[in-house]
Amino acid sequence: MARRLALHWVRETGRALEAVLNPRRCASCHGVLTREENEWCSPCAFSWTRCPTNPRLRFDKPEHWSHGWAWLRNGPDRLESRLVHSLKYGVRSEVGVRLGRAMAKEWTPSGIQPAHWAVVPIPLHRRKQRQRGFNQSEALARGWAEITRMTIADVLIRPRSGRSLTQLDRHQRIRSTKGLYIPDPALDSTWSNGLDGCLLLDDVVTTGSTLASARNALASVWKGPIGFITLLDAIR
Repeated sequence: MARRLALHWVRETGRALEAVLNPRRCASCHGVLTREENEWCSPCAFSWTRCPTNPRLRFDKPEHWSHGWAWLRNGPDRLESRLVHSLKYGVRSEVGVRLGRAMAKEWTPSGIQPAHWAVVPIPLHRRKQRQRGFNQSEALARGWAEITRMTIADVLIRPRSGRSLTQLDRHQRIRSTKGLYIPDPALDSTWSNGLDGCLLLDDVVTTGSTLASARNALASVWKGPIGFITLLDAIR
């Protein structure tokens, strides 16, 4: 009994020291998390601004999309953009999985039967994925699929690398993303059996050029409805 109590004291002391020397921080505001909080703090989760608009309207041909939904938009303190930055450039893919779950819990299917749809994460070039250690869209998709029971379909690849699109305007983005994605050459012809539709999933929609390029690639191997889901609508 005494040995068990001693081991418990050592473990609790170690956890307390770790919390002081290397505290866990919120992925959104970077404040210190309590033991009960996971990847973000409760005040941030309460403060995030939900996206009230239809992100399909930013596209030249919104009718090409059967469904479009963004969970968040930037609020006054831009906590939402900081959250996306932590998702992309942090070291914990679990942030993306938990965010995928949180997104899915607030999503309204609007006539979609999730069990008959696939979620298609936007791919990274293999070099960038190796540098980051994970693909943030795939992490979001894992959490999303846990809640919705959608199939995850890794249909697309990004065969070439390229510079960041962050500083580019709409026309530059469109030129840079043309042909950016292609169907995976190793794709099994039976991948779409039993599906009613596909949802592309990405972390951010800005001009829509990335999603449009991915849609074009997906449409070459899938003739049914295509929609999209994003964590953030970066309205400008």
